[in-house]
Amino acid sequence: SAIHRSFAIADNLGEISAKAQ
Repeated sequence: SAIHRSFAIADNLGEISAKAQ
Protein backbone atom coordinates (compact mmCIF):
# COMPACT_ATOMS: atom_id res chain seq x y z
CA SER A 1 0.00 0.00 0.00
CA ALA A 2 2.90 2.41 0.61
CA ILE A 3 4.08 1.65 -2.92
CA HIS A 4 0.59 2.24 -4.29
CA ARG A 5 0.37 5.53 -2.39
CA SER A 6 3.76 6.66 -3.73
CA PHE A 7 2.64 5.79 -7.26
CA ALA A 8 -0.59 7.74 -6.80
CA ILE A 9 1.32 10.77 -5.49
CA ALA A 10 3.77 10.63 -8.40
CA ASP A 11 0.86 10.42 -10.86
CA ASN A 12 -0.82 13.38 -9.17
CA LEU A 13 2.38 15.45 -9.31
CA GLY A 14 2.76 14.55 -12.98
CA GLU A 15 -0.76 15.76 -13.68
CA ILE A 16 -0.15 19.04 -11.85
CA SER A 17 3.11 19.50 -13.76
CA ALA A 18 1.27 18.94 -17.05
CA LYS A 19 -1.36 21.53 -16.11
CA ALA A 20 1.34 24.04 -15.15
CA GLN A 21 2.74 23.86 -18.67
